[in-house]
Amino acid sequence: MSVSALLLLLAAIRDLKVLLLGPDYTNRLYITIEVNLLVAIVATIYFGVKQKSMALIPGLILAVDTGIMGAINSVV
Repeated sequence: MSVSALLLLLAAIRDLKVLLLGPDYTNRLYITIEVNLLVAIVATIYFGVKQKSMALIPGLILAVDTGIMGAINSVV
């Protein structure tokens, strides 16, 4: 989950976004975002089942943020 959060934070810088995620409107960009979203959702569900609220909340925030990132990249 930490790698996904770091990737999300580094994607705020345009040059790093292109390097890490791929250029705009490419399959690589959308696949990377979808994989990170899936990892965040699976982690959130896992921590929810284990009743680890200290990890559940950051996982949920990461999933929402990654979903927003995907929505923004599909519109812009």
